[in-house]
Amino acid sequence: QRDKAMEVLHRALPMWREVNNRGGEASALDNLGRCYSDMGQSQQALDNLNQALPLWRAVGEMGGEAQTLNNLGRTWANVGEKEKALESYEAALPLWRQLGHPQGEAATLNGIGRMLDDLGEKQKALDYYGQALPLWRQVGNRSGVALALYDIGRIHVQMGEPQQGIDAYTQALAIWRETEDHRGIA
Repeated sequence: QRDKAMEVLHRALPMWREVNNRGGEASALDNLGRCYSDMGQSQQALDNLNQALPLWRAVGEMGGEAQTLNNLGRTWANVGEKEKALESYEAALPLWRQLGHPQGEAATLNGIGRMLDDLGEKQKALDYYGQALPLWRQVGNRSGVALALYDIGRIHVQMGEPQQGIDAYTQALAIWRETEDHRGIA
């Protein structure tokens, strides 16, 4: 119900501003940005996310800042700006690490891996996926584990290492079957 969520966020935003709550304002802007990004409205997403970022910094909320940077990375990637996406993900990574947030760190490592892969840096991408995998396992995120294994397999195949690729794909497939993730299975 993305439309309903956006309606509520658009109503909440001026209220946060009226009471001068920068954290609430940043949260609303970040969530609007993510919704716009999911809807393919990249410019609106970037506008909202870029407004949220300095607000998070002003209130010293590193978790919000890191999440907004990840959302910026995803949005830049969606519009083909791989270097800008990589910069956003790389800016988020030390924040997640400082916060001790393994799930945020793993998602960011995956994002960096995807951008490096898209930029032709296969070995570096593989290294980042390899860093993400134990973090996904640590937090018990089976979807994250499967996705990291899939990406590791894909990189191995692209690097001319088919058996290592098959091994990683096989592990990912087993998880997707266990979790009945039909998209992953396909």
